[in-house]
Amino acid sequence: MRGHTSRVWDVDSDAKGDRLLSASGDRTVKIWDWQKKNHSERLVTTLSGSTGDVYAARWHPMGVSRLPEWRRSPKLAPLTVLLSQQNHVAAGGYDKIVRLFDVESGSILKTFTGHSLSISSVMFNPLGNLIVSGSKDSNIRFWDSVSGLCIRTLNAQLGEVTSVDMNDVYLLTSSRDNAIRLWDVRMVSRTSEINSKVGLAAYSLSSNAASTPPPV
Repeated sequence: MRGHTSRVWDVDSDAKGDRLLSASGDRTVKIWDWQKKNHSERLVTTLSGSTGDVYAARWHPMGVSRLPEWRRSPKLAPLTVLLSQQNHVAAGGYDKIVRLFDVESGSILKTFTGHSLSISSVMFNPLGNLIVSGSKDSNIRFWDSVSGLCIRTLNAQLGEVTSVDMNDVYLLTSSRDNAIRLWDVRMVSRTSEINSKVGLAAYSLSSNAASTPPPV
């Protein structure tokens, strides 16, 4: 899939695996339907509005595949149809702003400002009501996706935040100070820390992880 005019910094797929997104140095996020046989038809839309490189982008997690089985009944068919397509994307990058995009219209629904340096990582919490962003300013911010307000800031890193990942209970962060930190988001307390001899670019926490933190 080709179409960007500069390097691609990040990619993500929706919950069903039908659509992909790519964040690029050309200041855009592109949405792709990789199943189209004709290469020229694979580009679905381009999300614009950023004024610098887009380093990170993620789909909103709400999709039909995430609905529990007991909710998939005929009585809830309208709800299932409504949630069957993920139509929101969060993106951030060099211009220090997190943007929430509507994929269907290509419009910016909300902007989230507060970081003082470029944003290196973004993601939604599993419910999709919060956006978490990590930045080169060493801060991790939690944003209310409806109001646009920053509801909490974490700052325990001694270097830029390189990645964030989150499940229902824990937030995992990596940073340029050679450390991985695991946070309990219920109490917003740090539960574990792993130090490395080299800077960490990324680390992942499974959304199906158990409620007990991994041993360190």
